[in-house]
Amino acid sequence: MMSTIRFITFGCKVNTYETQCMREAFLADGFTEAGNEADIYIINSCTVTSRADAKLFKCMRSLRREHPGSVIVLTGCYPQAHDDNPENIADIITGTSGRSGLPALVRKHIEDREALRRITPHEKGEHFGSETAAYSEGHTRAFVKIQDGCEMNCSYCIIPHARGHMRSKPPDILKKEIATLAEHSFREIVLVGINIMFYGREYGLDLADAVDIASEPQNIERVRISSIEPEKMQGGMIERLSANPKFCPSFHLSLQSGADNVLRAMKRHYDTDKYSEIVRQIRDNFPDAAITTDIMTGFPGETEDDHIRSMEFAKKIGFARIHVFPYSERNGTPAAAMEQVAPSVRHRRAREMTELGNELSRGFNNRFIGRTMQVLFEREHNGIHNGHTKNYLTVRLEEKYDHSLRGELLDVDIVSADSAGLTGTLRKLV
Repeated sequence: MMSTIRFITFGCKVNTYETQCMREAFLADGFTEAGNEADIYIINSCTVTSRADAKLFKCMRSLRREHPGSVIVLTGCYPQAHDDNPENIADIITGTSGRSGLPALVRKHIEDREALRRITPHEKGEHFGSETAAYSEGHTRAFVKIQDGCEMNCSYCIIPHARGHMRSKPPDILKKEIATLAEHSFREIVLVGINIMFYGREYGLDLADAVDIASEPQNIERVRISSIEPEKMQGGMIERLSANPKFCPSFHLSLQSGADNVLRAMKRHYDTDKYSEIVRQIRDNFPDAAITTDIMTGFPGETEDDHIRSMEFAKKIGFARIHVFPYSERNGTPAAAMEQVAPSVRHRRAREMTELGNELSRGFNNRFIGRTMQVLFEREHNGIHNGHTKNYLTVRLEEKYDHSLRGELLDVDIVSADSAGLTGTLRKLV
């Protein structure tokens, strides 16, 4: 009887969280997780770009070639958004909902060997459900999914098709999940979702309420938020977040372009003036805030002047880090029907923006040389420990320690910096 299972996850922290939920469901149903070779492979897919699709197809071809007798399950965003079975490889296909029933589907397939496809279309008014995830001991940070779906319908984005309408985790379920994580000695919580700025609208709540809920247990030291959309980040919310001593001032504030005409073509819901004002309000309340972003290059119709304006705007903001990616056509989106920029131009502009991003990262990180930063240590390799500051800068210790610092929250004197992060020495052991 096939019983060993391996999980492969593509995409964002939301997918990581959802994979953990599936893992718990399979383990509870009697399956055993395998480190490498397995009877069943569960692939949690992403389809945000064509590059993500290419990685998915390559992975599936490799699995089928190397493990011809195994069961391959494809779930997540790709099958929800696209009505196909990539290269007819998957034995079982599900979408972004109803994955709690996957163990039963796998057992049914093993029994009768018939291909199964179970994709439920998203509907307005659907509930978030009671999805929660358990985590293994020894980790310091836990990701908690609080929201799903998006209705912004940016002209380049396939995610509304894959994720459906916006919906939030009920606050009572969120409180229970946070309490469980606190009992398991997690010290940092990261709130994730597809568009977390819309958390709680069906309950008369907002993102600041979710941060407050996550901050309630005494032994939760830090609460941070994942990527956010600028248009909902208003002054009142920023002030509320600044009043919470556990909130971490790292803001991944999605920009996409620093040229207003490109933002309009993208159907983004802000312009550069509004974006600048939000950044000003954040820095007024959080002087050391790390503001990071996504910037797309080569969107349809983007001229060389638009690209230069976008780079100048990024320099004006002074981002701590820029995630740069060239535009990728997604069939079924309005942008796919627009006049396209040549791929070579998209990639050249991406290289130029990446170089600027590295320069800005070095400049931001250099500000902290000579400062003492509190670091939550998370990893160790050959005696060298690293972790993150409250504003999510990576810190690496110069000296080696033969005992683990994982889970320790310690003061570090910063002695150097580069575009990747900071280097320092422990001020003292506690």
